[in-house]
Amino acid sequence: MTDNEAQKTLPKRPELSDPGRRTLIRRGHSVIHPDVYVFETANGTRFLVKDMHSRPLMMRWLVGRRCLRHEYRILKGLRNGKNIPQVYGMPDRDALILDFIEAAPLPPEDEPGERGLPGPEFFTRLKDVLTKLHERGVAHGDIRRKNVLWDADDQPYLIDFGTAVCRDGAFGWFRRQLFRAVRRVDDVTLLKLQHSYHPESLTEAESIRLKAVPWYLQVGRFLRKHVYRPFIKQKRWHERLERFKRRRHQE
Repeated sequence: MTDNEAQKTLPKRPELSDPGRRTLIRRGHSVIHPDVYVFETANGTRFLVKDMHSRPLMMRWLVGRRCLRHEYRILKGLRNGKNIPQVYGMPDRDALILDFIEAAPLPPEDEPGERGLPGPEFFTRLKDVLTKLHERGVAHGDIRRKNVLWDADDQPYLIDFGTAVCRDGAFGWFRRQLFRAVRRVDDVTLLKLQHSYHPESLTEAESIRLKAVPWYLQVGRFLRKHVYRPFIKQKRWHERLERFKRRRHQE
């Protein structure tokens, strides 16, 4: 689909609010994350929609809308790039509409499913995708299993550019330093992902790079484990609420 064709068929907010035309892929796991669903238009065109509309207004204003605009600008700058989603627009400040990719996230290493696990060559192709992305001046910043898709032709796709960093733009020196740091994080996290599936496929040089985890990535992992997951992640609060309800019921 061309950009002009997509713009003519982009759904608006009243249509996006129709539950009969949406298929939920992932509910936002905190108040700052969007719901992600597939929307099918009347003519059968399918789009991927990242939608913050159901989040509290304050969270949308402080974080959600900024993240959607940022991802829109990043993907617009990468338009026509291979193995990444194509962006079509924002029907309002709370939604981002993307190309729907016929692919699935990588399965857990210990739950391969009917299809099995991706082979070492898959990660070679994924490295090529990441190298081309870096050459275009963008570092992804959040490479993990759920942000890597695997299609029927064994091709990788990188998704979710909400934390991506662009090398060019205002505050040039600072951007370049940040880009270099995030690019290094990309390299380490991709090697960690590959190691979790095929540790034997890493070269000696890659094994050394994998062990040289940047200090700022270590800090980020610590905060994610000890601050974000127990105190911010919405799923944890749902679990606490359910436990509280069960205790009240038992009393």
